[in-house]
Amino acid sequence: MQVRKLRYLLPMMILLACHQEDSVSIKAWESNTSLTGEEKILLNSHLSGDSLTIVGINSIYIVDTSSTQPLTGFAVTNPYSLSAKPAMSDHLVISLGPNNGRPQLFINSNNYWKCYRGQDNRIQEILDLAIVDSIHYSENDVIETSNYTGPVGVFNDNDQLLVPVRKNDVPGQLVFCLIDMNIKPASYPSMNSCRAIDYQLTTITFDVEATQWVRGMFAFGENFFVQIDNGLWKITPTGDKVKAVSESGDIYNVHNIFRYQDHLIAATLYGGKIYQSDLSGEDWNLLGNTGDFDFDTEFFYVDDSLCYNTGSHLFTFNMQTLKSRELDNTGLEGNGITSVNSFNGKVWVTTLSGLFTRDEKDFFTYKKTKP
Repeated sequence: MQVRKLRYLLPMMILLACHQEDSVSIKAWESNTSLTGEEKILLNSHLSGDSLTIVGINSIYIVDTSSTQPLTGFAVTNPYSLSAKPAMSDHLVISLGPNNGRPQLFINSNNYWKCYRGQDNRIQEILDLAIVDSIHYSENDVIETSNYTGPVGVFNDNDQLLVPVRKNDVPGQLVFCLIDMNIKPASYPSMNSCRAIDYQLTTITFDVEATQWVRGMFAFGENFFVQIDNGLWKITPTGDKVKAVSESGDIYNVHNIFRYQDHLIAATLYGGKIYQSDLSGEDWNLLGNTGDFDFDTEFFYVDDSLCYNTGSHLFTFNMQTLKSRELDNTGLEGNGITSVNSFNGKVWVTTLSGLFTRDEKDFFTYKKTKP
């Protein structure tokens, strides 16, 4: 009799257990309520040691492991709000003001960001901000962003900054400026600031027959990579340039370069091609195709797992199968992602409409597919 009862009860217990599992609510992405109005427009973030720096259009925020407040921030750029995604390193942030003008350089010392402002987006102004006493560019040479969503420049691990320059008075050339800044403390340490008082300047010139566009700029270690219309190029810290090639020839449309184990991986915008190279980044092999990536696709790691974002969506990416799987973005929908970092047990997502966080343990909750 008991066996017969169990025979009927067991399926009911299984169904009940499944129903309970489905009914467990997933905690949505949490929006930071301390930001209001324009403060919610966040352009980029950078993780360095035990602190996370977040840059908005008119403020810089610092989150560290000892903070008792969810965000500590201060206005640094008013009244010249930023208009381009800033390039960031452990010590430096650089961006442009409205309409790609008025460059602004921020130098970090003891979690204090000192701001230097230029008057317009000429390369002279960038160098003046670095306390430069001699100029090698004409007044018509201006800084440009690398693509629709890319930063104004890119830093390598040596705090060298590579920026594209439009030389209006020299047709047939594509020019990059490599600025090597030597950052030293201010004369008066009590001022809690520092200055860039020394520099080296290297000009990298590409002679081109037709107009060439900068499609992407990346840095890994001490080397830079630039994607222009005629292929992918590696630029060394000394300014030498080497064309990257694959077994089928030149490489085009690279939109992301990142490290995976002991290799560099390059992902293209159209066709979703995935290339692999050793850490030199000069010879590449095609691993396969995944489908198109979007302009705003960026790869990142959470708990050693490779992921990427596009729009307001988050995905894990399997390098063995080259397959993606979408993660749950409840509460994040419709917010254009500008950066993702894993820090202090949480995943921090900056967007153009606010800051969102989620416990790292809940990050890998996959999005349920509709039946």
